[in-house]
Amino acid sequence: MATALPSPGSKPIIVVVTGAWHIPKHYSALASRLRALGHEVLIARLPSMNDACPPNAGLYTDTEHIRSYVENLTDAGHTVLVLMHSYGGMVVCNALVGLDTNTRKQAKLPSGVVRLIYMCAHIVKEGTSLYTIPPPALREQILHSLVIIKENGLAHCRRELVIGPGLQGPELDAYVADLVPWNAQAMYQITTAAAWRDIPVSYIMTMQDKMMSIDYQKKMVEGARAEGREVELFEVQSSRIPHAESTAEIVDIVHEIASREAE
Repeated sequence: MATALPSPGSKPIIVVVTGAWHIPKHYSALASRLRALGHEVLIARLPSMNDACPPNAGLYTDTEHIRSYVENLTDAGHTVLVLMHSYGGMVVCNALVGLDTNTRKQAKLPSGVVRLIYMCAHIVKEGTSLYTIPPPALREQILHSLVIIKENGLAHCRRELVIGPGLQGPELDAYVADLVPWNAQAMYQITTAAAWRDIPVSYIMTMQDKMMSIDYQKKMVEGARAEGREVELFEVQSSRIPHAESTAEIVDIVHEIASREAE
């Protein structure tokens, strides 16, 4: 990690795992408000958004990075709460197996990840890629309706699907200007683990989401519940970027959960 680790405290550290096309700056308002409430917040930048052309990092690189990022914190004695956005859910599913508090306790290791908060994020089973989620006959059609894939292997977002009416004027312009290309290959790479099986889960549904339909979000939650995982559910009237469009609501939800985990 580039910065020195804080000293362990009573509250869990909140680690934000970004979505596709996003960098830590997009979550700065959310982080600032949570810090004002006394929370330690770290935002991890994913290697697949490193601006390399041709792209040189994907799901598995992101997985290794987040595994190391969070494990460094738990090894230092911190409890960790992970808030993930969109594609960040795929990364966390893959990365954090074995970092739950029970597994670490059995191995005589300190702390662990106490909760996963999926913010309109993918909560999927092992053996899943973003490409294989739709029915086979519709995969190419759906893929190209959601993203723009260039010949250089970089994927660009369709702005109208990501950003809703909650951002306007200079705020909107600044948000869009900071979006970066993403390695298209990450959409084809398959998860090998499902950390949510062993770590408590909360899910924030975005009811106005144009990229990830509410029906699909519900299907993912129902799928996790069918596997025996209890899922605490929240709903916000937001598009794909609730951390920017419904910041106060997301702060309230995360603050409530993090405060509870500190008890």
